[in-house]
Amino acid sequence: MLLLHLNKNKSIPLFQQVIDQVKELINQGSLKAGDRLPSSRKLAADCGVNRTTIFKAYEELWAMGYLESRQGSYSTVRKPAQFTKDIDTENISSISWILDINPSINKEYILKADVPIKKLKGSINFRPLSPDPGLMPTEDFRKSLNHILHNEKANVLNYGDAQGYEPLRKYIAKHQQMHQIHTSVNEILITNGTQNGLDLILRLYCTKETNIAIGSPSYNSAIHLIASHTDSITEIPILDTGLDLDFFEEEAKKQSIKMLYTMPNFQNPTGITTSQKHRERLLAICEKHHIIILEDGFEEEMKYFDKAVLPLKSIDRNQIVIYLGTFSKILFPGLRVGWICAHKQCIQQLTRLKELTEITGNLLSQAAVFSFCDSGLYNLHKKRIHKVYKRRMSLAIKAMKEYFPSWVEYTKPMGGYTLWVFFYNTSITELEIITQLEKVGVLITPGSNFYYQSTSEINFRISIAHADEDEILVGIRKIANVLNSIKS
Repeated sequence: MLLLHLNKNKSIPLFQQVIDQVKELINQGSLKAGDRLPSSRKLAADCGVNRTTIFKAYEELWAMGYLESRQGSYSTVRKPAQFTKDIDTENISSISWILDINPSINKEYILKADVPIKKLKGSINFRPLSPDPGLMPTEDFRKSLNHILHNEKANVLNYGDAQGYEPLRKYIAKHQQMHQIHTSVNEILITNGTQNGLDLILRLYCTKETNIAIGSPSYNSAIHLIASHTDSITEIPILDTGLDLDFFEEEAKKQSIKMLYTMPNFQNPTGITTSQKHRERLLAICEKHHIIILEDGFEEEMKYFDKAVLPLKSIDRNQIVIYLGTFSKILFPGLRVGWICAHKQCIQQLTRLKELTEITGNLLSQAAVFSFCDSGLYNLHKKRIHKVYKRRMSLAIKAMKEYFPSWVEYTKPMGGYTLWVFFYNTSITELEIITQLEKVGVLITPGSNFYYQSTSEINFRISIAHADEDEILVGIRKIANVLNSIKS
Protein backbone atom coordinates (compact mmCIF):
# COMPACT_ATOMS: atom_id res chain seq x y z
CA MET A 1 0.00 0.00 0.00
CA LEU A 2 1.30 3.47 -0.96
CA LEU A 3 1.03 5.88 1.97
CA LEU A 4 1.22 9.57 1.09
CA HIS A 5 0.68 12.47 3.43
CA LEU A 6 -0.89 15.35 1.56
CA ASN A 7 -1.53 18.67 3.24
CA LYS A 8 -4.26 20.76 1.60
CA ASN A 9 -3.23 23.81 3.65
CA LYS A 10 0.25 23.98 2.12
CA SER A 11 1.04 26.45 -0.64
CA ILE A 12 2.54 23.58 -2.66
CA PRO A 13 -0.11 22.17 -5.09
CA LEU A 14 -1.38 18.70 -4.21
CA PHE A 15 -0.20 17.10 -7.45
CA GLN A 16 3.31 18.44 -6.74
CA GLN A 17 3.22 16.96 -3.23
CA VAL A 18 2.38 13.57 -4.78
CA ILE A 19 5.29 13.91 -7.23
CA ASP A 20 7.77 14.90 -4.51
CA GLN A 21 6.78 12.08 -2.15
CA VAL A 22 6.77 9.33 -4.79
CA LYS A 23 10.17 10.52 -6.07
CA GLU A 24 11.54 10.44 -2.53
CA LEU A 25 10.24 6.87 -1.97
CA ILE A 26 11.89 5.73 -5.24
CA ASN A 27 15.19 7.49 -4.57
CA GLN A 28 15.52 6.09 -1.03
CA GLY A 29 14.64 2.55 -2.22
CA SER A 30 11.25 2.12 -0.50
CA LEU A 31 9.75 1.76 -3.97
CA LYS A 32 11.85 -0.46 -6.22
CA ALA A 33 12.02 -0.85 -9.99
CA GLY A 34 9.08 -3.01 -11.11
CA ASP A 35 6.82 -2.22 -8.11
CA ARG A 36 3.25 -1.58 -9.18
CA LEU A 37 1.54 1.63 -8.07
CA PRO A 38 -2.16 1.87 -7.19
CA SER A 39 -4.47 3.02 -9.94
CA SER A 40 -5.11 6.75 -10.05
CA ARG A 41 -8.69 6.12 -8.93
CA LYS A 42 -7.65 4.08 -5.88
CA LEU A 43 -4.81 6.40 -4.80
CA ALA A 44 -7.14 9.39 -5.15
CA ALA A 45 -9.66 7.70 -2.89
CA ASP A 46 -6.95 6.74 -0.35
CA CYS A 47 -5.61 10.32 -0.24
CA GLY A 48 -8.99 12.03 -0.35
CA VAL A 49 -8.22 14.06 -3.47
CA ASN A 50 -9.61 14.39 -6.97
CA ARG A 51 -8.54 11.65 -9.40
CA THR A 52 -7.28 14.36 -11.80
CA THR A 53 -4.68 15.35 -9.19
CA ILE A 54 -3.21 11.84 -9.11
CA PHE A 55 -3.46 11.40 -12.88
CA LYS A 56 -1.54 14.67 -13.42
CA ALA A 57 1.14 13.59 -10.92
CA TYR A 58 1.53 10.18 -12.61
CA GLU A 59 1.86 11.85 -16.01
CA GLU A 60 4.60 14.14 -14.72
CA LEU A 61 6.46 11.25 -13.02
CA TRP A 62 6.31 9.31 -16.30
CA ALA A 63 7.71 12.31 -18.20
CA MET A 64 10.56 12.56 -15.66
CA GLY A 65 11.41 8.88 -16.16
CA TYR A 66 10.25 7.60 -12.75
CA LEU A 67 7.34 5.48 -14.01
CA GLU A 68 6.57 3.03 -16.78
CA SER A 69 3.01 3.28 -18.01
CA ARG A 70 1.05 1.41 -20.66
CA GLN A 71 -2.50 2.02 -21.76
CA GLY A 72 -4.94 -0.22 -19.89
CA SER A 73 -2.41 -1.38 -17.28
CA TYR A 74 -1.00 -0.22 -13.96
CA SER A 75 1.93 2.18 -13.64
CA THR A 76 5.16 0.58 -12.44
CA VAL A 77 8.28 2.06 -10.92
CA ARG A 78 11.47 2.43 -12.95
CA LYS A 79 14.84 3.71 -11.81
CA PRO A 80 15.40 6.93 -13.80
CA ALA A 81 18.66 7.80 -15.44
CA GLN A 82 20.87 10.10 -13.42
CA PHE A 83 20.26 13.72 -14.37
CA THR A 84 23.13 15.98 -15.39
CA LYS A 85 22.76 18.12 -12.28
CA ASP A 86 24.05 15.16 -10.28
CA ILE A 87 27.11 14.70 -12.51
CA ASP A 88 30.43 16.51 -12.38
CA THR A 89 30.09 17.90 -15.89
CA GLU A 90 33.55 19.48 -15.70
CA ASN A 91 35.34 16.13 -15.71
CA ILE A 92 33.07 13.32 -16.88
CA SER A 93 32.15 12.63 -20.50
CA SER A 94 32.22 9.53 -22.69
CA ILE A 95 33.13 11.75 -25.67
CA SER A 96 36.55 13.27 -26.19
CA TRP A 97 35.41 16.78 -27.06
CA ILE A 98 38.97 17.97 -27.74
CA LEU A 99 40.48 14.97 -29.56
CA ASP A 100 37.40 14.68 -31.81
CA ILE A 101 37.71 18.23 -33.19
CA ASN A 102 37.75 18.21 -37.00
CA PRO A 103 41.48 18.17 -37.92
CA SER A 104 40.85 20.78 -40.62
CA ILE A 105 39.79 23.31 -37.96
CA ASN A 106 42.36 25.72 -36.53
CA LYS A 107 42.73 23.97 -33.15
CA GLU A 108 45.15 26.53 -31.77
CA TYR A 109 42.49 29.24 -31.95
CA ILE A 110 39.54 27.05 -30.88
CA LEU A 111 41.34 25.74 -27.79
CA LYS A 112 42.86 29.07 -26.85
CA ALA A 113 41.75 30.08 -23.36
CA ASP A 114 39.77 33.29 -23.26
CA VAL A 115 41.60 36.12 -21.54
CA PRO A 116 38.93 38.30 -19.95
CA ILE A 117 39.07 41.92 -21.05
CA LYS A 118 39.60 44.06 -17.99
CA LYS A 119 36.89 46.62 -17.50
CA LEU A 120 38.31 48.76 -14.80
CA LYS A 121 35.76 51.00 -13.14
CA GLY A 122 36.21 54.58 -14.26
CA SER A 123 38.71 53.63 -16.95
CA ILE A 124 38.91 55.32 -20.35
CA ASN A 125 38.15 52.60 -22.87
CA PHE A 126 39.87 52.97 -26.24
CA ARG A 127 39.15 49.33 -27.22
CA PRO A 128 35.60 49.04 -28.67
CA LEU A 129 35.08 49.24 -32.42
CA SER A 130 31.30 49.57 -32.35
CA PRO A 131 29.06 52.64 -32.32
CA ASP A 132 28.77 54.57 -29.07
CA PRO A 133 25.57 53.28 -27.39
CA GLY A 134 24.80 56.85 -26.34
CA LEU A 135 24.56 57.85 -30.01
CA MET A 136 22.34 54.96 -31.13
CA PRO A 137 18.95 56.14 -32.49
CA THR A 138 16.94 53.68 -30.39
CA GLU A 139 13.68 55.64 -30.34
CA ASP A 140 13.65 56.22 -34.10
CA PHE A 141 14.44 52.56 -34.68
CA ARG A 142 11.63 51.50 -32.33
CA LYS A 143 9.22 53.49 -34.52
CA SER A 144 10.56 51.75 -37.62
CA LEU A 145 10.12 48.38 -35.96
CA ASN A 146 6.55 49.21 -34.93
CA HIS A 147 5.81 50.45 -38.45
CA ILE A 148 6.97 47.18 -39.99
CA LEU A 149 5.06 45.00 -37.50
CA HIS A 150 1.91 47.09 -37.99
CA ASN A 151 2.02 46.99 -41.77
CA GLU A 152 3.51 43.58 -42.52
CA LYS A 153 2.34 41.73 -39.41
CA ALA A 154 3.23 38.01 -39.46
CA ASN A 155 4.85 38.23 -42.89
CA VAL A 156 8.12 39.43 -41.32
CA LEU A 157 7.94 36.76 -38.61
CA ASN A 158 7.86 33.90 -41.08
CA TYR A 159 10.56 32.34 -43.23
CA GLY A 160 11.75 34.71 -45.91
CA ASP A 161 13.88 34.78 -49.02
CA ALA A 162 17.29 33.26 -48.22
CA GLN A 163 18.88 36.02 -50.29
CA GLY A 164 17.38 38.59 -47.93
CA TYR A 165 14.44 40.97 -47.62
CA GLU A 166 13.97 42.22 -51.18
CA PRO A 167 13.08 45.86 -50.36
CA LEU A 168 16.30 46.12 -48.33
CA ARG A 169 18.33 44.61 -51.18
CA LYS A 170 16.80 47.16 -53.55
CA TYR A 171 17.66 49.96 -51.14
CA ILE A 172 21.28 48.75 -50.81
CA ALA A 173 21.66 48.45 -54.58
CA LYS A 174 20.39 52.03 -55.00
CA HIS A 175 22.43 53.33 -52.06
CA GLN A 176 25.65 51.83 -53.43
CA GLN A 177 25.26 53.96 -56.53
CA MET A 178 26.33 56.87 -54.30
CA HIS A 179 29.71 55.10 -54.18
CA GLN A 180 29.60 54.48 -57.95
CA ILE A 181 28.94 50.78 -57.43
CA HIS A 182 26.35 49.97 -60.10
CA THR A 183 24.66 46.76 -59.11
CA SER A 184 21.24 45.08 -59.11
CA VAL A 185 19.03 43.48 -56.49
CA ASN A 186 20.12 40.04 -57.78
CA GLU A 187 23.74 40.85 -57.00
CA ILE A 188 23.08 41.49 -53.30
CA LEU A 189 22.96 38.88 -50.52
CA ILE A 190 21.95 39.96 -47.00
CA THR A 191 24.19 38.42 -44.33
CA ASN A 192 24.38 38.33 -40.55
CA GLY A 193 27.10 40.96 -40.52
CA THR A 194 30.44 41.06 -42.33
CA GLN A 195 31.91 38.09 -40.48
CA ASN A 196 29.08 35.84 -41.65
CA GLY A 197 29.57 37.06 -45.21
CA LEU A 198 33.30 36.40 -45.10
CA ASP A 199 32.71 32.93 -43.69
CA LEU A 200 30.27 32.06 -46.49
CA ILE A 201 32.77 33.15 -49.15
CA LEU A 202 35.60 31.17 -47.56
CA ARG A 203 33.45 28.06 -47.17
CA LEU A 204 32.40 28.20 -50.80
CA TYR A 205 35.73 28.96 -52.48
CA CYS A 206 38.51 27.78 -50.14
CA THR A 207 40.20 24.59 -49.08
CA LYS A 208 42.98 24.09 -46.54
CA GLU A 209 45.50 24.51 -49.40
CA THR A 210 44.04 27.78 -50.73
CA ASN A 211 46.52 30.66 -50.51
CA ILE A 212 44.92 33.85 -49.17
CA ALA A 213 46.74 37.18 -48.86
CA ILE A 214 45.99 39.57 -46.00
CA GLY A 215 47.40 42.87 -44.81
CA SER A 216 49.87 42.84 -41.93
CA PRO A 217 48.53 44.10 -39.56
CA SER A 218 44.87 43.33 -40.24
CA TYR A 219 41.47 42.84 -38.59
CA ASN A 220 42.07 40.15 -35.97
CA SER A 221 38.68 38.37 -36.23
CA ALA A 222 39.10 38.10 -40.01
CA ILE A 223 42.61 36.66 -39.51
CA HIS A 224 41.29 33.93 -37.20
CA LEU A 225 38.37 33.15 -39.52
CA ILE A 226 40.62 32.90 -42.59
CA ALA A 227 43.07 30.74 -40.63
CA SER A 228 40.22 28.36 -39.78
CA HIS A 229 39.65 27.77 -43.51
CA THR A 230 43.19 27.58 -44.85
CA ASP A 231 46.72 26.70 -43.76
CA SER A 232 48.23 28.99 -46.39
CA ILE A 233 48.23 32.72 -45.56
CA THR A 234 50.50 35.30 -47.17
CA GLU A 235 50.99 38.48 -45.13
CA ILE A 236 51.45 41.71 -47.09
CA PRO A 237 53.06 44.57 -45.11
CA ILE A 238 50.93 47.66 -44.54
CA LEU A 239 52.78 50.89 -45.35
CA ASP A 240 51.55 54.41 -44.68
CA THR A 241 50.01 54.29 -48.16
CA GLY A 242 48.26 50.95 -47.62
CA LEU A 243 49.26 47.49 -48.82
CA ASP A 244 52.85 47.25 -50.02
CA LEU A 245 52.00 46.69 -53.68
CA ASP A 246 55.60 46.02 -54.76
CA PHE A 247 55.80 43.20 -52.22
CA PHE A 248 52.34 41.94 -53.17
CA GLU A 249 53.15 41.88 -56.88
CA GLU A 250 56.34 39.89 -56.29
CA GLU A 251 54.44 37.37 -54.13
CA ALA A 252 51.75 37.05 -56.82
CA LYS A 253 54.47 36.20 -59.37
CA LYS A 254 56.15 33.63 -57.09
CA GLN A 255 53.10 31.75 -55.85
CA SER A 256 49.46 31.09 -56.64
CA ILE A 257 47.34 33.46 -54.53
CA LYS A 258 43.60 32.88 -54.88
CA MET A 259 42.21 35.70 -52.72
CA LEU A 260 43.19 38.98 -51.15
CA TYR A 261 41.34 40.30 -48.09
CA THR A 262 41.67 44.08 -47.86
CA MET A 263 40.12 47.20 -46.29
CA PRO A 264 40.87 50.19 -48.57
CA ASN A 265 38.98 52.65 -46.33
CA PHE A 266 40.00 53.22 -42.69
CA GLN A 267 41.85 49.95 -42.50
CA ASN A 268 41.51 48.16 -39.19
CA PRO A 269 43.67 48.61 -37.14
CA THR A 270 45.72 51.38 -38.79
CA GLY A 271 42.91 53.66 -40.00
CA ILE A 272 44.72 54.12 -43.34
CA THR A 273 42.74 55.00 -46.49
CA THR A 274 44.39 54.20 -49.82
CA SER A 275 44.49 56.57 -52.80
CA GLN A 276 42.70 56.13 -56.11
CA LYS A 277 46.03 55.43 -57.81
CA HIS A 278 46.85 52.73 -55.24
CA ARG A 279 43.46 51.08 -55.80
CA GLU A 280 43.84 51.09 -59.57
CA ARG A 281 47.25 49.41 -59.36
CA LEU A 282 46.00 46.86 -56.81
CA LEU A 283 43.08 45.97 -59.07
CA ALA A 284 45.42 45.65 -62.08
CA ILE A 285 47.70 43.23 -60.18
CA CYS A 286 44.77 41.08 -59.13
CA GLU A 287 43.27 41.07 -62.62
CA LYS A 288 46.60 39.99 -64.12
CA HIS A 289 47.03 37.12 -61.65
CA HIS A 290 43.34 36.16 -61.41
CA ILE A 291 43.10 36.96 -57.70
CA ILE A 292 39.68 37.44 -56.09
CA ILE A 293 39.51 40.62 -54.01
CA LEU A 294 37.48 40.54 -50.80
CA GLU A 295 36.86 44.24 -50.17
CA ASP A 296 35.72 44.84 -46.59
CA GLY A 297 33.81 48.13 -46.61
CA PHE A 298 33.00 47.91 -42.91
CA GLU A 299 33.39 51.68 -42.37
CA GLU A 300 32.65 52.89 -45.89
CA GLU A 301 30.14 55.43 -44.60
CA MET A 302 32.45 56.86 -41.93
CA LYS A 303 34.28 59.37 -44.14
CA TYR A 304 34.31 62.85 -42.56
CA PHE A 305 37.58 64.43 -43.73
CA ASP A 306 38.25 65.42 -47.35
CA LYS A 307 36.59 63.80 -50.38
CA ALA A 308 35.73 60.12 -50.32
CA VAL A 309 37.81 57.74 -52.43
CA LEU A 310 35.56 55.36 -54.36
CA PRO A 311 35.57 51.65 -53.42
CA LEU A 312 37.51 49.11 -55.46
CA LYS A 313 34.18 47.63 -56.49
CA SER A 314 33.33 50.88 -58.29
CA ILE A 315 36.15 50.31 -60.82
CA ASP A 316 35.72 46.52 -61.00
CA ARG A 317 35.19 46.08 -64.74
CA ASN A 318 36.06 42.38 -64.81
CA GLN A 319 33.94 41.34 -61.81
CA ILE A 320 36.74 40.05 -59.55
CA VAL A 321 35.76 42.05 -56.45
CA ILE A 322 33.43 40.73 -53.75
CA TYR A 323 32.29 43.68 -51.66
CA LEU A 324 31.32 43.20 -47.99
CA GLY A 325 29.14 45.89 -46.42
CA THR A 326 27.48 46.31 -43.02
CA PHE A 327 25.17 48.53 -41.00
CA SER A 328 26.97 47.55 -37.77
CA LYS A 329 29.41 50.46 -37.63
CA ILE A 330 26.73 53.16 -37.95
CA LEU A 331 23.54 51.62 -36.57
CA PHE A 332 23.26 48.67 -34.17
CA PRO A 333 25.92 45.93 -34.25
CA GLY A 334 23.57 43.56 -32.42
CA LEU A 335 21.13 43.51 -35.37
CA ARG A 336 23.75 41.68 -37.47
CA VAL A 337 22.65 43.04 -40.85
CA GLY A 338 25.31 43.18 -43.55
CA TRP A 339 25.53 42.29 -47.22
CA ILE A 340 27.67 40.87 -50.01
CA CYS A 341 27.75 42.55 -53.42
CA ALA A 342 29.22 40.38 -56.17
CA HIS A 343 28.66 38.84 -59.59
CA LYS A 344 25.20 37.28 -59.93
CA GLN A 345 26.56 33.72 -60.23
CA CYS A 346 28.62 34.18 -57.07
CA ILE A 347 25.57 35.46 -55.18
CA GLN A 348 23.45 32.53 -56.37
CA GLN A 349 25.95 29.99 -55.04
CA LEU A 350 26.46 31.85 -51.76
CA THR A 351 22.68 32.00 -51.27
CA ARG A 352 22.35 28.24 -51.70
CA LEU A 353 25.15 27.68 -49.22
CA LYS A 354 23.55 30.11 -46.74
CA GLU A 355 20.27 28.17 -47.02
CA LEU A 356 21.98 24.97 -45.90
CA THR A 357 22.77 26.27 -42.42
CA GLU A 358 20.48 29.25 -41.86
CA ILE A 359 17.43 28.62 -44.09
CA THR A 360 16.77 32.35 -43.95
CA GLY A 361 18.09 35.43 -42.18
CA ASN A 362 16.31 37.48 -39.51
CA LEU A 363 13.55 38.93 -41.66
CA LEU A 364 12.24 41.26 -38.94
CA SER A 365 15.65 42.91 -38.42
CA GLN A 366 16.15 43.29 -42.16
CA ALA A 367 12.68 44.79 -42.67
CA ALA A 368 13.12 47.19 -39.74
CA VAL A 369 16.49 48.36 -41.10
CA PHE A 370 14.85 48.94 -44.48
CA SER A 371 12.05 50.99 -42.90
CA PHE A 372 14.62 53.05 -40.98
CA CYS A 373 16.68 53.70 -44.11
CA ASP A 374 13.76 54.26 -46.48
CA SER A 375 12.23 56.89 -44.20
CA GLY A 376 15.40 59.00 -44.42
CA LEU A 377 16.35 58.39 -40.78
CA TYR A 378 19.55 56.56 -41.75
CA ASN A 379 20.96 59.54 -43.63
CA LEU A 380 19.98 61.92 -40.82
CA HIS A 381 21.64 59.69 -38.23
CA LYS A 382 24.76 59.37 -40.40
CA LYS A 383 25.11 63.17 -40.60
CA ARG A 384 24.66 63.47 -36.85
CA ILE A 385 27.34 60.94 -35.92
CA HIS A 386 29.72 62.28 -38.55
CA LYS A 387 29.75 65.58 -36.70
CA VAL A 388 30.41 63.85 -33.38
CA TYR A 389 33.19 61.57 -34.64
CA LYS A 390 34.83 64.29 -36.71
CA ARG A 391 35.23 66.32 -33.50
CA ARG A 392 36.51 63.29 -31.61
CA MET A 393 39.03 62.29 -34.29
CA SER A 394 40.25 65.89 -34.73
CA LEU A 395 40.75 66.23 -31.00
CA ALA A 396 42.60 62.90 -30.75
CA ILE A 397 45.03 63.83 -33.55
CA LYS A 398 45.55 67.32 -32.10
CA ALA A 399 46.19 65.91 -28.61
CA MET A 400 48.68 63.35 -29.93
CA LYS A 401 50.56 66.08 -31.78
CA GLU A 402 50.69 68.18 -28.62
CA TYR A 403 51.46 65.58 -25.96
CA PHE A 404 53.11 62.55 -27.57
CA PRO A 405 56.93 62.43 -27.45
CA SER A 406 58.72 62.98 -30.77
CA TRP A 407 59.82 59.34 -31.06
CA VAL A 408 56.21 58.13 -31.15
CA GLU A 409 54.45 57.96 -34.53
CA TYR A 410 50.76 57.58 -35.32
CA THR A 411 48.36 57.54 -38.26
CA LYS A 412 46.05 60.43 -39.12
CA PRO A 413 42.87 58.76 -40.43
CA MET A 414 40.43 60.42 -42.85
CA GLY A 415 37.51 58.83 -41.03
CA GLY A 416 36.45 55.75 -39.09
CA TYR A 417 37.21 55.04 -35.45
CA THR A 418 40.81 53.89 -35.20
CA LEU A 419 44.31 55.32 -34.86
CA TRP A 420 47.50 53.27 -34.94
CA VAL A 421 50.37 54.19 -32.61
CA PHE A 422 53.84 52.80 -33.34
CA PHE A 423 57.54 53.43 -32.67
CA TYR A 424 60.91 52.00 -33.68
CA ASN A 425 64.28 51.40 -31.99
CA THR A 426 62.87 51.09 -28.51
CA SER A 427 63.34 48.57 -25.73
CA ILE A 428 59.77 49.11 -24.50
CA THR A 429 57.69 45.92 -24.54
CA GLU A 430 54.02 45.64 -25.35
CA LEU A 431 53.32 44.13 -21.92
CA GLU A 432 54.97 47.11 -20.21
CA ILE A 433 52.77 49.55 -22.10
CA ILE A 434 49.52 47.65 -21.51
CA THR A 435 50.27 47.11 -17.81
CA GLN A 436 51.26 50.72 -17.12
CA LEU A 437 48.24 52.09 -19.00
CA GLU A 438 45.87 49.83 -17.08
CA LYS A 439 47.34 51.16 -13.83
CA VAL A 440 46.40 54.73 -14.83
CA GLY A 441 42.96 53.63 -16.08
CA VAL A 442 43.43 53.58 -19.87
CA LEU A 443 42.53 50.56 -21.99
CA ILE A 444 43.99 50.16 -25.49
CA THR A 445 44.25 47.16 -27.87
CA PRO A 446 47.73 45.61 -28.18
CA GLY A 447 49.16 45.55 -31.68
CA SER A 448 50.13 41.88 -31.53
CA ASN A 449 46.42 41.03 -31.84
CA PHE A 450 46.45 42.13 -35.48
CA TYR A 451 49.20 39.91 -36.93
CA TYR A 452 48.93 36.34 -38.22
CA GLN A 453 52.57 35.55 -37.42
CA SER A 454 54.23 36.93 -34.31
CA THR A 455 55.98 40.27 -34.79
CA SER A 456 58.74 42.16 -33.06
CA GLU A 457 57.08 45.49 -33.82
CA ILE A 458 55.63 47.44 -30.90
CA ASN A 459 52.36 49.20 -31.64
CA PHE A 460 48.81 49.52 -30.39
CA ARG A 461 45.37 50.62 -31.54
CA ILE A 462 43.24 53.42 -30.14
CA SER A 463 39.53 53.57 -30.96
CA ILE A 464 37.50 56.73 -30.37
CA ALA A 465 34.20 54.87 -30.80
CA HIS A 466 33.09 54.94 -27.15
CA ALA A 467 35.23 57.76 -25.70
CA ASP A 468 33.80 61.27 -25.50
CA GLU A 469 35.90 64.39 -26.04
CA ASP A 470 36.86 64.82 -22.38
CA GLU A 471 37.92 61.16 -22.13
CA ILE A 472 39.93 61.42 -25.35
CA LEU A 473 41.88 64.43 -24.07
CA VAL A 474 42.57 62.90 -20.64
CA GLY A 475 43.33 59.48 -22.15
CA ILE A 476 45.85 60.79 -24.69
CA ARG A 477 47.64 62.76 -21.97
CA LYS A 478 47.87 59.64 -19.80
CA ILE A 479 49.22 57.57 -22.68
CA ALA A 480 51.84 60.26 -23.37
CA ASN A 481 52.86 60.32 -19.69
CA VAL A 482 53.21 56.53 -19.58
CA LEU A 483 55.28 56.42 -22.78
CA ASN A 484 57.58 59.15 -21.47
CA SER A 485 58.00 57.45 -18.09
CA ILE A 486 58.79 54.05 -19.65
CA LYS A 487 61.27 55.51 -22.14
CA SER A 488 63.12 57.44 -19.44
